[in-house]
Amino acid sequence: MVGRLTLNQVILVRIQVPQQKTEATASQFHSLRLTIGLRTLNSLLGEIHPPQLRMKRKELVNQTEGAYLRKDYLEAFVIQSAYIESILREFISNKFHQHLSDGLCQSCEFMNAVRKKVIGISLHGLIELLYEGKYIDSGQKAKMQVYKNRRNNILHELLKHISNPTFEKELSAAYEAGKEVLDDKRLKWIEELIDAREEHNILNGKIIQESLTDFSIINKFTAMGYSLIQKENPADNLHEYHVLAVNDWLPLLQKYLKEGWFAYFWNETKLKIVFSSKIFEVDPHREETWKSAIDYGLSKQIPIEMLKFPMK
Repeated sequence: MVGRLTLNQVILVRIQVPQQKTEATASQFHSLRLTIGLRTLNSLLGEIHPPQLRMKRKELVNQTEGAYLRKDYLEAFVIQSAYIESILREFISNKFHQHLSDGLCQSCEFMNAVRKKVIGISLHGLIELLYEGKYIDSGQKAKMQVYKNRRNNILHELLKHISNPTFEKELSAAYEAGKEVLDDKRLKWIEELIDAREEHNILNGKIIQESLTDFSIINKFTAMGYSLIQKENPADNLHEYHVLAVNDWLPLLQKYLKEGWFAYFWNETKLKIVFSSKIFEVDPHREETWKSAIDYGLSKQIPIEMLKFPMK
């Protein structure tokens, strides 16, 4: 929902207004009808079928920016509005899943039901949730509220605004406020994850908590599960996280890996074994290609029984 209207309803209201203001306005109606419609917004929200018709995130961003540069401000504003809400919901959904994993409750039906309700709340609710959960600070919250107020001011009285000669300036200002929201580095993380998923470059991974000099780095990743590696002495037990990752994040992880430890990541085409000073890329289906990584691990005093890479 956007204010009291869904984004699809916003589009229909805009299209159904009589086209008798100016020639420029009529041209905008035509452009909007052709380029937005339900397909564009539903492709953003992942609701269109079949999957091959979905618009990728980068394509959507390019279309939005293109509309803005063409001065089709309404088109740019509407798509951006849907995009910002989608990104915030994706961020919260990932963080919620991570906390479920941390609490060993990823299969808890009640908590998953709560997650679905949480990510369906309004933009105001999303902002408040991110702030109260300490995922954004007061400065970031203020930027989001500036955007929210500009956007809601337009949407709540859309018909009145359309006839206002300053309407295009208001749309442009709202779009610029939205760009400030999207420039936040915290949201870039979720965009990278979406891109990797769309390009089938997302990596599954295993990271042992005890291998890290600072466990907070795990927040860079999306934790999908957690398991306890039990040792003969319970004090030596290890805590292993199953995560989703993007290739570009692995050099950052290296900086937090202790000497004599490793993490590993895989997809259908590659297995990446990450040590603090070296990364090996091998064939996940041919164990004979793993020898150089195993030998390197042995040279770092890692026990041979630890140098296994189960991909499940």
